[in-house]
Amino acid sequence: MSATGAKTLVTPCPACLSAFKYEYKEWYGLEPPTPKVLHYSEFVKELLDKGAISFRNVAGELPEKIIYHDPCELGRGLGIYDEPREVLEAIPGILVLEYDDKRENSKCCGGGGGMFGVYSDLSMAIAARKLKEALKMGAKALVSSCPACMLNFK
Repeated sequence: MSATGAKTLVTPCPACLSAFKYEYKEWYGLEPPTPKVLHYSEFVKELLDKGAISFRNVAGELPEKIIYHDPCELGRGLGIYDEPREVLEAIPGILVLEYDDKRENSKCCGGGGGMFGVYSDLSMAIAARKLKEALKMGAKALVSSCPACMLNFK
C-alpha cells in the first residue's frame, strides 16, 4: 500500500481494523500498511466533522426507526462506540433506538469468531433473540458496524 501513496486505510471490518492497527506490529513485527487505519464509521465521522460530507433528509426513503447493534470486536475490543451512533444520528429523518444492553454491555449477535459456521443453530437462535427485541422496540431496521454481524442477522 505504501507504493500507492495512501495515507489512510479504511475498513468496515472490526477484526481487520484490529489486525491492521495492532496485530501487524504485535504478531509480525510489521508496521501498519498506512500511517492511519480507521473503521469506516470513524472515517465518515471525520468527514462529517470537517464538513466534507453531509446527509440529506431521507424521510420516507429509509426506515424511520432503526436500532443500532454494537459489534463485540468494535466495541469491547477496540472501544469504538460513539462514531457509529454519531454518523447515524447525523442522518435527518431517522430515529436511532438503543438496545437496553448496549455499548460495553451489548450482547453478541451470535456470529462472532465464525460461530455461524460451526454452531449455526446456536448462532441463529442468538440472532433471532436480538431481532425479536428490536421489533418489540419498534425498530424497522437493524444497523451494525460489522459485516459478520450483518451476515448473521440476515
